[in-house]
Amino acid sequence: MINNVLITGSQGYIGTNLCDYIRKNSEVNIYHADKSTGTPVEFLDYLQNVDFVVHLAAYPGVKNCNENFDAAIVDNLCSAFTVFRTAQKAQVPVIFTSSQAAKEPFNNLYASLKGAIEIEARRCNSVGGDIRIIRLSNVYGGQGYMKRKFTVIRNFLKAQKDGDMVINGDGSQIRDFIHVKDVSKAIFKYMMLDHGWNYPIETDGSDDVFLWRVMNCWGWATWADRWCYYEKNSDKTLNEFSKDDIKSFNLDGAADFFSQVLANKKGEMNTWAIFWSATI
Repeated sequence: MINNVLITGSQGYIGTNLCDYIRKNSEVNIYHADKSTGTPVEFLDYLQNVDFVVHLAAYPGVKNCNENFDAAIVDNLCSAFTVFRTAQKAQVPVIFTSSQAAKEPFNNLYASLKGAIEIEARRCNSVGGDIRIIRLSNVYGGQGYMKRKFTVIRNFLKAQKDGDMVINGDGSQIRDFIHVKDVSKAIFKYMMLDHGWNYPIETDGSDDVFLWRVMNCWGWATWADRWCYYEKNSDKTLNEFSKDDIKSFNLDGAADFFSQVLANKKGEMNTWAIFWSATI
């Protein structure tokens, strides 16, 4: 049970929206650690009073980090290492909000710092820590976005409001974005979960590991000699499945997975996973 959470960078853009989400959706007490409030993340003496830490504090952005090397090292690398070490000693779990930039750490200083912090998080976990990494993409929307963030969506919204929308380029550049409310919701849910999730099945008498017939594609892999049988063909699937097969596919009536095959047939959906599930 999470009763008290410490949020570093709580007065920042994501921190402000996260605190607002937590207050509206729970009774969890929030402890603040933010330079602007006089409680820098180096001073976590009250960590013994909290059940969880969300580490948001960081020097943001590629341009800022490149232009302010010392601040980037202190606010990103040193602060994260301090939080991890202190939380590990207190046996308090931490969520660290990293970035998709960490996938390519040689691109710039910001990316390399995120990558280095992820490595340290994994090292801490190897010796008894509990550091959980969330990689964010480009966050937008919510409280303070138009005043505090200078990203492409903000520029588009401002240009649209001013009636002067100009988009340069050939449209080939692709960027992904996620709303700050979804980020806040995800962090909150991850914080409140103290264990993995499974379907609500009877586990009494079960071993620690068991086989489950439902296919999930949250994270998966398969063998090439199995994948070669995959075919996204709704007509073929409909013809091959009997009433008994459909009942079994729907977990004996507990679910309605087969309706996705019908929806693909009608053009209401365009998915692949249901056909892989039918294949296996």
